[in-house]
Amino acid sequence: MITTVLNPGWLQPSAYIEFLNRGFPGQWDPPSLDFYAGRAFAGRTPDLGVRADGGRVLAGVSYCHRQIRHGSAQPIDVCVLSAGTTLPGERGRGHYGALLDTGLELSREKSYAAIMGFVTRDNGSARGLQRLGAHSIPAYYIVSNDRRARHPRTTCHRLAAPRVVDALRIRDVLERRRECHADHVHFHYPTHEDWALQFIRRANPVRAVRLGHDAVAILEAVGDTDRLQWLGCPRGRVFASVAMLAAASAAARRRFFMYTLDPLLAAAAVRIGLTLRAGLMLLLPVDRDAADWRALAAAPWCVQSGDRL
Repeated sequence: MITTVLNPGWLQPSAYIEFLNRGFPGQWDPPSLDFYAGRAFAGRTPDLGVRADGGRVLAGVSYCHRQIRHGSAQPIDVCVLSAGTTLPGERGRGHYGALLDTGLELSREKSYAAIMGFVTRDNGSARGLQRLGAHSIPAYYIVSNDRRARHPRTTCHRLAAPRVVDALRIRDVLERRRECHADHVHFHYPTHEDWALQFIRRANPVRAVRLGHDAVAILEAVGDTDRLQWLGCPRGRVFASVAMLAAASAAARRRFFMYTLDPLLAAAAVRIGLTLRAGLMLLLPVDRDAADWRALAAAPWCVQSGDRL
């Protein structure tokens, strides 16, 4: 008999990792599971929902607590979907829909305003959320290809792996200068520890790169790819900073990756030889009649690569 189970006590982390690797071969290990589905945020640990036939997991997803904020307004609690898949032979059988229903029930219990998901445009998960009425915001996965990106003749000054206090100090200085948070919706980290857990203590090695006196990037080395997770710089220097980072990765014979909601940045990335994969940031309000949520969904968003789960 197939049932939906929330936080099954019989499911060991190693077994869930094995299950996830059935959907995403070779991408999951204990550090990645802990980062995406194990660590607490603002004192709340993630919940795990699975569709199971006896002790066999057919589909699963984690429900992670996060906060978003519109400018200087009060933070809003949301649920972000992460660490999920469905066995290839079980797709199209309603498992994901059942897990979304469980997520909505859980969100009502925990007073989350919405469920959020980060997906590629062709992902079946996107269709499941859209059928329930999720609002879709176009997103762009920017990756390098075999050609080296054209870039300004500028040097990146690499720093040693940052201590948390140093990264937080840099973050605080740069965040005070940012223009985008004044009217944009952004992810909110209530404590320095929550921010550090998201951007510094990741599943793979992290380093900071100084691009000038007013620009710093945090990158995660995942296999042969440098993933840009956080960029702090004036708005007018974002593209130049991305171009420099992509070129530095190419010079080191590594790939480059980042995520953005900015279509102008995505178009500029293509002009220097980077490649796009279309994505969506999906927002499913728990109360679709809430006027404040409709305004929130229509507002501009400022999302860092490392905000994603």
